[in-house]
Amino acid sequence: MDTDISTERVLSIWGPPVPKTRACSACKKAEPAEQQTLKRCARCQTTLYCSRECQKAHWKTHKISCAWGAIRNNTYLDSLSEEAAMEQLIDAYRLRVEDDYKFRGDVHGLYAMEDPFDDFEEFLDLAEEQMEEKEQDEGSLKRPGILPKWWCEEKRIVCEEKAMRDSWCSVTYAVEKSDIREHYKDITMPMKLRMLAETVYGFSVIKDLV
Repeated sequence: MDTDISTERVLSIWGPPVPKTRACSACKKAEPAEQQTLKRCARCQTTLYCSRECQKAHWKTHKISCAWGAIRNNTYLDSLSEEAAMEQLIDAYRLRVEDDYKFRGDVHGLYAMEDPFDDFEEFLDLAEEQMEEKEQDEGSLKRPGILPKWWCEEKRIVCEEKAMRDSWCSVTYAVEKSDIREHYKDITMPMKLRMLAETVYGFSVIKDLV
């Protein structure tokens, strides 16, 4: 049985806390009440800084939680190169296919003995539909969907070709959590990919089992 903890628990432990008051996360200087001078971290869109110098000084402390905050606000793939973003998007799908089969008995894609590319296209369709959704709360920092800002029809074609032909992340090959950890040299990568897939499908495999 997989022992990964729930999305909410992960973000509460590793994600950057949402500021209750507006103050610089590095020097703790409060923002003047009459004007907004603090800038948000461009990656996680949560942590506040009064200057670039403070942001640089705080990076060693912030860098771990920054990735989790970016996943929470759907800005994570924007922080990667296009090639890395596509690879992790494909791997999010691949790991979800494995998890659905292993934990839920939901057979689709490669495990359904069907063309896995058709199932992956449905995954991308769901992700693209979310890009078109408008924010319900105007003040919300969370963007709809996980796809990066540069995503378009041409980029989708490139991603689809990668998903069929890449020597690592081809959807024609199964992948397990141990494979993901070894490939990325990151023990937290399986949970990151699961969160990306959860955003697309609307529910977590792990949470659904509890």
